[in-house]
Amino acid sequence: MTTKTITAGAPVAGDDFLVFGALRASINRIDERLLQLLAERARVAKDIGLAKRIAEKTVHDAEREQHHAEELRCLGETLGLSARTIRELFQVLARLAFERQIEVPNDKTQRVTPPDSDAFRLARWELGRSATVVNVGDAQFGGGLFEVIGGPCAVESEAQINEAADHARAAGVRILRGGAFKPRTSPYDFQGHGLRALEWLADAAHSRGMSTVTEVLAPADADDIACRADLLQIGARNMQNVPLL
Repeated sequence: MTTKTITAGAPVAGDDFLVFGALRASINRIDERLLQLLAERARVAKDIGLAKRIAEKTVHDAEREQHHAEELRCLGETLGLSARTIRELFQVLARLAFERQIEVPNDKTQRVTPPDSDAFRLARWELGRSATVVNVGDAQFGGGLFEVIGGPCAVESEAQINEAADHARAAGVRILRGGAFKPRTSPYDFQGHGLRALEWLADAAHSRGMSTVTEVLAPADADDIACRADLLQIGARNMQNVPLL
């Protein structure tokens, strides 16, 4: 709702109570919107704090805060707000943002395995510890670049994997995947070509400047597969296969 400025002595149509009630309702709606924006700003500040902890950066950047405060002061003056009002408002916002950025989640739920223990985590990034970088041929994982692994689920024939390698390489893929051992529900279904499929996979990939990755299912196959593949894949079905792991 938009309202016009009412000057002293100007005639007011209708009941004064209704006019003031409408104006107060407008103020209330503005206040509610301000609270929603403050809550949204606090959530973003919390995300910034998490990102800074992951990147090992300091939470408070005095130079940036001062520059931002000056920008807000200039904007506020163009809107008819005093520099003092802007300064005091920004101090409140900055303090709230700082509190959210250094806020640590407080999980009061009792757990048998503490959430900060090695046994609890599926993945983690420790502060102060350098990132793990894995090089596979020309591809690199963990160095900041995005790598794509592409290829068919199963190596069905030499012609098929060569055609797939052409498409993958043309798309910029540097690691070609393909399954050689394909366990199925029915023992009569296609189970893969085994080590022969790995030879086809390696020839198709290496002749095009790519590396290879394939899944290993059993400890007995690990050595033979490692001799033919550049990267070994262990799937979800083997996450509890202790001898293989």
